[in-house]
Amino acid sequence: MPRPDRGLGHALRCAGRLAAAFCRRRMPLRWRVAADFRRIFGRELPFDAPKTLNEKLNVLKISPGVERLSRYADKLDVRSYVRDILGPDALVPLLGSWRSPDEIDFGALPKAFVLKCNHGSGQNLVVRDKSSLDLRRTRRLLRSWLRENHFAISCERVYRPIAPRLLAEELLEGPDGAVPPDYKVHCFRGHALFVQVDLDRETAHRRNFYSPDWRPLPFSWSEPAPDGSPLWPPGPPVAKPERLDELLRAARALAKPFPYVRADFYVLPQGIRFGELTFFHGSGLEPFWPEEVDLRLGRLLPDCSRRR
Repeated sequence: MPRPDRGLGHALRCAGRLAAAFCRRRMPLRWRVAADFRRIFGRELPFDAPKTLNEKLNVLKISPGVERLSRYADKLDVRSYVRDILGPDALVPLLGSWRSPDEIDFGALPKAFVLKCNHGSGQNLVVRDKSSLDLRRTRRLLRSWLRENHFAISCERVYRPIAPRLLAEELLEGPDGAVPPDYKVHCFRGHALFVQVDLDRETAHRRNFYSPDWRPLPFSWSEPAPDGSPLWPPGPPVAKPERLDELLRAARALAKPFPYVRADFYVLPQGIRFGELTFFHGSGLEPFWPEEVDLRLGRLLPDCSRRR
């Protein structure tokens, strides 16, 4: 039986976290973004004269005009854009979409699939054998996903107009049966500048960056560890993907209308498959090592100052 003081302490900590979350949501959006930036970078966000890439991403993500990009951030709506630009073969087959987990007929789905939400980030459930699913717990998880407000969490206004929905896609598998690696192509003004590859996410997460001709690039772009170093430093070398040219062409085609976007793809023996478009990598809260890379990349984006 837990000690009364331990139970009270736990209750007070939970109440404190809820109160902090409530207060945060009541703060003006600009204050929240400034506080997040200060917490990560240790300095004020120059709203009136942003220069680095992360500074400009933070100013842009709360701009009302960015809501016009919501159709590309919506994992369902973006499919029509990708189909028009790259053709239907670039899309992962869609098995269905629903407003509520109660609408899902799991019996009609194949043995293996992936469940996602259209309105956020990181909400993915890989199902390799649906007979092992606890449907009650799965529906409870999906309801919690639908309740999440990614705009409230990240302050990225691009997510605000998106009506939450669930979707199921075909499970992609590589030659070894594992989920194939994804390649994240960072594009500036329609040019594919570098490719990000994440390794061992579930164990010892590492992150490599490569030039378009697959030379390793000497920088890190990562969440910071408590000691101020990159939480996801470079890992072992990654072989050049066989379809690199196809990958870069597809990324450039999708990125053409945007000053900056990250285009994600899976590479399979039979071709590339689109993952998602991201306009605010790391929500603008991942520092660079060395810092001058942040400034150099920031020069590639247009002026986005909040001068009145």
